[in-house]
Amino acid sequence: ADDIKAPSRQLHHTSSLSSLQTSYEGRATGWHGNMFDVTSKEQLQIRAFDAHTSATDTVEVKVYTKPGSYKGFEKDSAAWGDPICHDANVVGRGAGRKTPIPASKCAPVEMRPGETRSFY
Repeated sequence: ADDIKAPSRQLHHTSSLSSLQTSYEGRATGWHGNMFDVTSKEQLQIRAFDAHTSATDTVEVKVYTKPGSYKGFEKDSAAWGDPICHDANVVGRGAGRKTPIPASKCAPVEMRPGETRSFY
């Protein structure tokens, strides 16, 4: 697999959220995707994801996760393991618009209070 490199930011979950949104900001790196951390303050299950793509045709989307922060693992593709969202071919909605990844294509992620997981 290719090494991974992407811009990122850290996010914190609060109990009042039913969804969590990152920005579309980033810098050109030659790689696709964003890396970000989620730290849960209480029991949390993540069941669905949206992607951002400039494409308006069919694209394959994958989502990876790992325990702990992404920091120090931006270029380590082996640290991310198998994707939790796979075989997800979606029709992109274009730049500036969320493209839903079907929940049926993603394994839910359980998080304990105080746990940090990174996503890519």
